[in-house]
Amino acid sequence: MNADQCVSMEKRSSLGLFLANKPACLGAITLAILIGIVITWPIALKIAPLFGQEGQAFAITYHPLALSDDQFQAPSVKHWFGTDVHGRDLFSRVVYGTGISILVGITGALISFIIGVAWGTVAGYAGGRIDAIMMRIVDVLYSMPGIIVVIVLVTTSERFVGDKLTAIIPAAKGMTRFFMLIIGLGAFSWLTMARIIRALVLSLKNLPFIDAAKVLGASHSRIIFRHIIPNVLGVAIVYWTLAVPSIVLYESFLSYLGLGIQPPMASLGSLIAEGVEQINPVKVYWWLIVCPGAVLLALLVSLNLVGDASRDALETKRLT
Repeated sequence: MNADQCVSMEKRSSLGLFLANKPACLGAITLAILIGIVITWPIALKIAPLFGQEGQAFAITYHPLALSDDQFQAPSVKHWFGTDVHGRDLFSRVVYGTGISILVGITGALISFIIGVAWGTVAGYAGGRIDAIMMRIVDVLYSMPGIIVVIVLVTTSERFVGDKLTAIIPAAKGMTRFFMLIIGLGAFSWLTMARIIRALVLSLKNLPFIDAAKVLGASHSRIIFRHIIPNVLGVAIVYWTLAVPSIVLYESFLSYLGLGIQPPMASLGSLIAEGVEQINPVKVYWWLIVCPGAVLLALLVSLNLVGDASRDALETKRLT
């Protein structure tokens, strides 16, 4: 590599490095399409009745909970993904299930982001005994089987939290497991984030600009929120994007086992489980498994491609 190429690489922004990664761009386009459909399809069903009887018929036919006599219809022009055992349009159910999976992934990752950044920042900045105690707690949590703990948390807390949550928020009736699933997955996904942020804070707190802030009389909270966190936020956001597909995968796995999202709500994992239930020696209704499975695969691959490319672009930019 000659000098001109080195200078050119140094001038390239993180966005430019990301755009140069073709698989990542393909993943970003796929992710944008999925999110666009998840947002626009429910809106289309909401406004369809405003366009007369045909619009009303469209909204009824493609409502994800609308029962019909068209059970086990193969994919066609009318039903793009076919229908399920109750005659419900599978495309609509996959769209809503994708929305649920994305919501759980983003919200759970946001919880892990907040806990991980706060924990890692405090541990790294405080140092000494506080740092040792906090990181030993992280080591203990690392040694625990996280997915098992989440299963126990979700299944046992529902009976204790459900009534109290419904009393506070009446609209949350029947959604206790949904909320506990998000909290449980988020609460056990922050450990890697905390270690990364701690390492960054340890390297930052001894730099001259932090010493200058201390000399000028800046408080610890001001140093953390004005100097430390802004300098680690970029790395934290990148690793947040990597946490989203992991949480989506865990949620789909738990829902497939019947321990996650419960009816009438649906996620991609529960839709695949419903398809598996219909497997029999006489006929296999392949679309009940292939369609939600393909969407789940596309979602996970696109999220991982975007996350990996973002991390690589950031690390390359830091090295140059």
